Amino acid sequence: MLKRELLRKESGVSHSDYHWESIDGKKLYAQTWSPLADPRGVINLIHGLGEHSSRYKNWAEKLVGERIIVRSFDMRGHGRSEGKKGHSKRYSKLLQDIDAFINQSMAEYPDLPQFLYGHSLGANLVLNYATKNIVNLKGVIVTSPWLKLTNPPSRILLLIADSLSNLFPALLTNNTIKPEDLSRNLKVVHDYRTDNLVHDRISLRLFKQVYYAGLSVSKNIYKINLPLLVMHGTQDNVTSCKATREFVRNASNRTTFIEWEGGYHELHHDLDSEKVFESLATWLNMLVD
Repeated sequence: MLKRELLRKESGVSHSDYHWESIDGKKLYAQTWSPLADPRGVINLIHGLGEHSSRYKNWAEKLVGERIIVRSFDMRGHGRSEGKKGHSKRYSKLLQDIDAFINQSMAEYPDLPQFLYGHSLGANLVLNYATKNIVNLKGVIVTSPWLKLTNPPSRILLLIADSLSNLFPALLTNNTIKPEDLSRNLKVVHDYRTDNLVHDRISLRLFKQVYYAGLSVSKNIYKINLPLLVMHGTQDNVTSCKATREFVRNASNRTTFIEWEGGYHELHHDLDSEKVFESLATWLNMLVD
């Protein structure tokens, strides 16, 4: 892996980016934001559908201010990584990428507590990963998890998608995410619309697998016996806050659920983002020195 590093001394942030190769040979883009001295922990962040890791730059730099290293990568089929846009042959490939990324992180920072953080599709993956793997993580963070969609497809449409996904697994369709549903901050909406690394695609197979993975993990939440922070906005028109409420009812007593009244899908970009960050930082500070 060849890293490019840029020191931003004025903000106390060191940034590096690089490409790494997945188990099946995909070239994946990754980046790290670090404090200039005395890091206290590491967050491995998994982004949502259609977006990319650079959309978390401001959030990462705020976490660096708490002396937390933030590592993230563009999922296959997203951002600067290789792969057909919005497609993966198997959901398990995405989980393998997360596993490889965490192993890299633990090898690079063996003495620091490690966290796994997922948003939306990333949260769906992170939760499924945490129920299937025994890993040395200090905690798990999920925001606006894709357990169910706020406006799910009808049973008939789901049956059609099931059938077509077997015949044409890589067939792409619109992911139906509306930029105006992401945040009440109009600049965020504008930036999303004009970001040439953002796409609005999802393949039939990926949709099918993520859809059922969301239903499955809802039944297996009890398998996550780690400190778990779950946050969701009540006005999320992309992923269902109601489903998240039901989900945490079956979680262990190590789970913290924060529901943000009026919050949209991207809490880290929404009007209450400062309060959201304070809650995240408070939770992290209880777990790191």
